[in-house]
Amino acid sequence: MTTSDPRDLEWRDADVSIRCGSGHRQGCEGHFLVSNRILPVASPKCLEQLDLKTVADIRDAICIRVDAAPRQEDWARWLNSAGASDVTPRTWQSYANSTHALEAATAGLGIAMSHSPFVSDSLASGRLVRPFPLECDDADGDYYLVHGISPHPPPRIRRFRQWLLDEMERDSPAL
Repeated sequence: MTTSDPRDLEWRDADVSIRCGSGHRQGCEGHFLVSNRILPVASPKCLEQLDLKTVADIRDAICIRVDAAPRQEDWARWLNSAGASDVTPRTWQSYANSTHALEAATAGLGIAMSHSPFVSDSLASGRLVRPFPLECDDADGDYYLVHGISPHPPPRIRRFRQWLLDEMERDSPAL
């Protein structure tokens, strides 16, 4: 099951959940998976065509935004963190979801605002690059594996939890 709704683990059809937030939910145990940081990304081709020395230079760029909750606030949040809340890009390209926005950025269509867990592979491979080193916290929080509190969780939960935590630790240098 996938959902963005902040539900408790009282379902009968789900044992665990991956959630954004602090990892603390009443009646649940949370295990940190990965930080969720907001950062701008673009293709190397796009950045070659721009002369971005400061955040204010975004005024001359095409910026890609997601026009859906909760992502529609990402640009404002990052610009505010950069002390540039008054900066407006030359043009906005709007997309319905983050996947489409990141595909547009990868194709060289502009600068997109992204979230660190979803671009780590593209950054590591060079498909996307960071025009600025600044990143900021996401209001939604970091990612956690959450499950009900139990002194003896079922073996399937213990195995899955350990496997996922091991995988996240193995991949942590890229994130």
